[in-house]
Amino acid sequence: MWLSHSTFTFQHPTNPLRQVDLVIAPFSYEDIDADAETLHADGLSLRVASAATLIRMKTGTGRDQDASDVDALKRIAELGDE
Repeated sequence: MWLSHSTFTFQHPTNPLRQVDLVIAPFSYEDIDADAETLHADGLSLRVASAATLIRMKTGTGRDQDASDVDALKRIAELGDE
C-alpha cells in the first residue's frame, strides 16, 4: 500500500542538532525543482525546496513536528510579505 507521505529523520550520532529529514511525498522532481532555490556552501551548489513546496510536502503527514514546521514556515512567509 502506498502512503501519501513518509518521513524519516536522520540525526548525527554525537550531535542531535545536526539532522536531516527525508520526506517522500507524491510530488515529481520537476514539481519540487520548479521553484527551488540554489544555496552555496563549502564549494557546493545545493538545490533546496522552496518554503511553499516544503509547506505542501509537510502538510498532511500526521507528524506533530511537520505541523509545527508548517506553522513556522507560514509565519516566516508572512514576515517576508511585510
